[in-house]
Amino acid sequence: MKDWLERQQRVKDEVLKIEFSYWDGSGHKREMLVKKGVTIHQFLFKCLEQLRAEGQFPELRSISIDQLMFVKDDMILPHHSSFYDLIMMKARAKTGNLIFPFPESIKSTKTDQTSDASVSTSDKQQNVSSNKTSSERVDNAKVALRGWYEKNKHIYPASRWDAFDPEKAMNSTSSDAQNLKP
Repeated sequence: MKDWLERQQRVKDEVLKIEFSYWDGSGHKREMLVKKGVTIHQFLFKCLEQLRAEGQFPELRSISIDQLMFVKDDMILPHHSSFYDLIMMKARAKTGNLIFPFPESIKSTKTDQTSDASVSTSDKQQNVSSNKTSSERVDNAKVALRGWYEKNKHIYPASRWDAFDPEKAMNSTSSDAQNLKP
């Protein structure tokens, strides 16, 4: 049990490079490094700090984190979920595609577990580090004000955004993705 918990913690400590756009009707591309164990709420807090520090968006001066949304592949992700949770549950977008397609991260923990005992721990950590930086990049993500979304949800691209439903995501597959709202 302890070994399993340690492997889970190693996966949660892996770093994701998230490329996102602050969306206010047009995209303002940014990127940020976060650990997989970070919740969407914590990620949005870091985004808000970064955007406020730049000083380009006066509308962000007086808002709270709860007024921000994180949208990935047209799915509005809940603040309480962590990236790790969404990756492990294999959360799917409306298209049926994985929201976070990182098979290497899951394989890396299995590889660590089955690796030859003669390989040192530092060598294993270097292998996991090299895997995660090269392959675990999140793109096509947006951070938007909830108020902006409410005013513009009848206009593309906000008209395509839907709240993530874990029950629907866990029951859907690529084949029944057509049954989901277009």
